[in-house]
Amino acid sequence: MINNNNTIHYLKSGTELIIQQTPTFDVRDFIQELLEYLPEWIFSLIDSVYIGNFKDLNDRDVTALYLDGAIFVSNEQPTAVEAAKDVIHEFGHVLESQFPYEIYGDSEVKNEFFDKRLTLYYLMKTRYKCDLRAFRNVEFDEEFDQWLYSEIGYDTLNLLIQGIFFSPYSVTSVREYWAAGFEKFILGKKFDTIAPRLYNKIQDVLESITAQ
Repeated sequence: MINNNNTIHYLKSGTELIIQQTPTFDVRDFIQELLEYLPEWIFSLIDSVYIGNFKDLNDRDVTALYLDGAIFVSNEQPTAVEAAKDVIHEFGHVLESQFPYEIYGDSEVKNEFFDKRLTLYYLMKTRYKCDLRAFRNVEFDEEFDQWLYSEIGYDTLNLLIQGIFFSPYSVTSVREYWAAGFEKFILGKKFDTIAPRLYNKIQDVLESITAQ
């Protein structure tokens, strides 16, 4: 994924921002967004952030990815704000990869997610052909993900999840539930009434890491 024709900037804690292809968004605004919202210590958990056109992103049809100690983000984004949101989301995956017990050890997040999945299943099964086994599986399943994205559609799903989930993508798996919640939390968006256990867990984990 990495080539040697790079422009390098620096974020915090020695973390490099490496631009491999010219982005469609303003890099200064992108950096400002990251530094404004993310705590300084979190940058020490990764080596680099790469901006470019990467095969792994294209193959998975995503705009950002945490892989091998770095975050890769597509250079083709509508705004710097959207690109920064993608990176913040991936930092959620950084945390769960490095602090899995702290996040999932007591099963609070998984149980809340599972209960919400079942609630959504019983709501949707009267209108759609739903597979209960898929709804009960809290891990990522590509077939289920495509069913939500292509057959149901995120616009429709967004209407169905009101009062249950806080975003369509958070329905995908428990890991995306965590990362999407982390993104909203960092951006200062309240969702504690919809997902109190997730909200409290994010708060507790961040406070615990900061206190170390």
